[in-house]
Amino acid sequence: MLPKISRWITGQRIWLSELEYFKSTIKWLIIATVLGIIVALIVTPFLLAVEAISTSVYSIPGYFLALPIVLTIVVLANLYLLPKHRALDTNTVLESILFRKKLSFLATLKLYILSILTLAGGGSLGKEAPPADTGAYTGSLLSRILGKIPWFNNIEETRLMVCGLSAGFASAFGTPLAGAIFGAELLHAGAITYTTMLPAIMAGIVAYHISTLLGVHYFRNPIYIEFDIREGQLIGFIALGLFLGILAFFIIYLFRQIKVIYKRWNATPLVKAFFTGMALIWLSTIAGQSILGIGFNRMVSILAGDVSTSTELGGKVVATVLTYGGGGCGGLVTPIMFIGSSAGSLFADILPVKESQIYAALGMVGLLSGVFNTPISASVLAMELFGMRVGVIASLVCFLSFVISGPHLLFSAQKWALPLSSLKK
Repeated sequence: MLPKISRWITGQRIWLSELEYFKSTIKWLIIATVLGIIVALIVTPFLLAVEAISTSVYSIPGYFLALPIVLTIVVLANLYLLPKHRALDTNTVLESILFRKKLSFLATLKLYILSILTLAGGGSLGKEAPPADTGAYTGSLLSRILGKIPWFNNIEETRLMVCGLSAGFASAFGTPLAGAIFGAELLHAGAITYTTMLPAIMAGIVAYHISTLLGVHYFRNPIYIEFDIREGQLIGFIALGLFLGILAFFIIYLFRQIKVIYKRWNATPLVKAFFTGMALIWLSTIAGQSILGIGFNRMVSILAGDVSTSTELGGKVVATVLTYGGGGCGGLVTPIMFIGSSAGSLFADILPVKESQIYAALGMVGLLSGVFNTPISASVLAMELFGMRVGVIASLVCFLSFVISGPHLLFSAQKWALPLSSLKK
């Protein structure tokens, strides 16, 4: 009799434990929903402004001629206007998540405004940094507010910041699942914290749908692929993955070196910014105007089948590195996607193969994986943007690029979750 009673009591404890898990899950789903709504409401005006820049400003002949002045103003405002609150960047946000540092509202606001100015002037950066970094700040702020409410007083700020980061990415690109995974995967290269995934996915889905309802337009380009291993297609995809891994390593190296070069340049930041703008104008006369600005429209045309050139590919790499080194504000994901699609298109033209559109799509996500060390989210991104058939092949290309690029990190705040020696085994 006693053993039965004991087993019954043990069973009740299990049910009580499950009830706690249930309550915690519901709590996190509620918080993630609220966070997703707030992030979308904050970042949607920025995304709509970026759309307006792409359709209006970039259609003005010679709009980029003001780039030296624009970059000078951006650097001036960033360094000398409220100097203690420099504009956020993704590396700073990752550091704040890992080491629990407080983010500044004014630094977040600076990034928001100066990114619009940089992109409108023709700086070769992306649109995702302000939404993602603003999302992380919003998550941090929300955790402090909820900490004053009894039922939410044990909310982990780090997890909520990752959820906000993911919601920002999802809202920027319209890919809720890839955006959610990207935020978590970017933090710890080589591993994902699974306890963060559920609220991150929820926040990403909510942010994406709210932004859509508010008028943000997203890119979708389903691609039909006829795959037959007997035709040697697999060899081409493997070769592309290897090529993208080497290119990713080269790009990471350039971003590291540009910091050293600009630091050794014996000139004031304003002078550096002005001459960087002049260099970008000169570069556009060689490689074309498509290398300036966000470049999203050109990337879409490449994904639609337009063939890129080696001049355009190299020009976009240099333009992005110079804008980054010269003090421009913005993200690096969109330029890397442009460079990847251009590299894939060029690779297909060299082989040659008929599927240049497929190679451009695989190049876009494959380079993203190699540069940011995010193979899972890059594979899911391919599925969301181009369809499941492309996504399956993309996973092979993404992981090849990830492994070949090696344990090299674009952001110094990124940490390897696994011993580096495990990559060589």
